[in-house]
Formats: sequence, C-alpha cells, structure tokens
Amino acid sequence: MASRLRLIASTAPLLESVSVPSRPPQKTYTFAPNSTPRSMARMVFSGFFDRWPNLKIILKEGGFWWMPEFQARVDDFYLNHPGDVQLVERKLETGKKFLDKMPSEYFAENIYTTFQDDWTAFRFADSMNWRRLMWANDFPHSDSTWPWSKDVLDTQTANLSEE
Repeated sequence: MASRLRLIASTAPLLESVSVPSRPPQKTYTFAPNSTPRSMARMVFSGFFDRWPNLKIILKEGGFWWMPEFQARVDDFYLNHPGDVQLVERKLETGKKFLDKMPSEYFAENIYTTFQDDWTAFRFADSMNWRRLMWANDFPHSDSTWPWSKDVLDTQTANLSEE
C-alpha cells in the first residue's frame, strides 16, 4: 500500500540566530538543508524504522552533501555514547539493542534523497547505497539547474562508470 506523508523540517531556530533581514533567498538557501539531518536523526533514533521496516522516505530538496559524514557520525554516536542514546523504552527495559540495525543501515535501506547541482552526490555515491540517490532540477525554484540541467549533469557525471 502506497502512502504519502509530508514532513517539514523547520529552519526557524537556525534562521532566527542569523542577523539577516527576514527570510531573504540567501538565508533560506543556505540554512534549509541543515534541518534535514536533525529530522532524520530523530526518526532513526526514535525506532521509527524498527516499527515500520518497509517504510521508504524521500528527502526532497535536502541534497546529498551531508549524508556520508552524517551516517558516520550517527553510527559513532550510537556505538560510543550508548548512555546518551534515549530510545524506545521497551528496548531499554528488556536489555536488547536500542535499534535493530546500525543507524546508517536505515539510510541505506529506507531513505532516498534528491539533489540537484551537488557534485558530492556523484563523487561520494559509493559511501552509501547509491540506488537511493535521485537527481532533480528543482524547477522553477531559484536554485534550479534549469535551463542548464543537461550541462550540469554531463559535467558532474563525466567520471562515472556505466553502472
């Protein structure tokens, strides 16, 4: 059964800390992707994907650049700071592992992401499940690659293999 859920990762706390006039394009463009990792960490560490293991999520307009490093950080946090990982109570009480998998495994299996002009997606695709990456040109928004989308893709994919 297909279902659709739209989550909005708010940038308000990040935007309020910057002394720039209210929501100019550079403010939103610069800080918007920073809320996506925080939202994904909450979902992973809450046991969300353990409860719904077949659920797939698409992070649209979140970019890829943050994902390889973020996955390493959440795994490190999970392994090296177990006292700080506040997760599903039932697992704490039974003494089982907090999560059924490593946090990065949820990214590999449950989370897709879209990106546009993001050369890191092609350069570091092997650091995660590259089959979860989806290109978008984000037309008609200001950070769209249109009408140069083909040129951008040709340049950024020049060193990729056929696979």
